[in-house]
Amino acid sequence: MLFSAHYDHLGSKNTEGDNIFNGADDDASGTTAIINIAQYYAKQANNARTLMFAAFSAEEIGGFGSQYFSKQLNPDAITAMINIEMIGKPSKFGTGALWMTGMERSNLGTQLNQALAKSGKKIHKDPYPKQKLFYRSDNATLAKLGVPAHSFSSSQLDKDQRLSPSK
Repeated sequence: MLFSAHYDHLGSKNTEGDNIFNGADDDASGTTAIINIAQYYAKQANNARTLMFAAFSAEEIGGFGSQYFSKQLNPDAITAMINIEMIGKPSKFGTGALWMTGMERSNLGTQLNQALAKSGKKIHKDPYPKQKLFYRSDNATLAKLGVPAHSFSSSQLDKDQRLSPSK
């Protein structure tokens, strides 16, 4: 199982000062989440399978970080990829609710919703299908290799003025 996020969506082409293009919601929120998930599972020390954690660079200009990463491993060894993308604000489904890109492409959403059923939580289907977000984040690189790979977000693309419809 792979948990991922991107820490730098534009790559490091800036030649002056800080050359990393950071963003609080896009995507320090996702990077923080994978660090917290890693800490949680490290304390549990009882994982049924190997867990991997990756933070990528250059997501928005072609997914160069995830492309490089995907060439370093056998995709058949990855059960699924949970890519966390912009979870710093409440979703249109409420605070603490997430939506998932490409829910129809695998049974990961169904499995997660079955596991969450007792808690009353739910993973929602991507509310922005016209944006084709499944293809526009780091999950797409591994999905092309046959890995059930999805991005999870709470972003409200239709309300966040910082985000353009092209995100």
